Amino acid sequence: NNGACAALAGVTPAPARLDTGSAGAWAADKMSKADLEKALADSTALCTKAFAAVNQTNMMEPSGGRGNRTKIGALIYNTSHINEHYGNLVTYLRLNGMVPPSSAGR
Repeated sequence: NNGACAALAGVTPAPARLDTGSAGAWAADKMSKADLEKALADSTALCTKAFAAVNQTNMMEPSGGRGNRTKIGALIYNTSHINEHYGNLVTYLRLNGMVPPSSAGR
């Protein structure tokens, strides 16, 4: 979220990534559960701000991020990427005998 949404939300520099470097040495590996939950909430708020900043008038403008995506393209990419991560979580939950929230009864 931080990488994909920071430029669109007007946040510079983008917040630091928590998952770079070698496994076991990531910043996320040294954070408490509460700090990880806050970082996730902050990254979601950043994307909410990015989505609010894109409209019909500016959606085809360059996103300002990596590559040559438009603003709407960057938001579509981020949404697709998050869905891929959710798919990984669903697999993990099912392998551990849990029901994913999207499959649970209402």
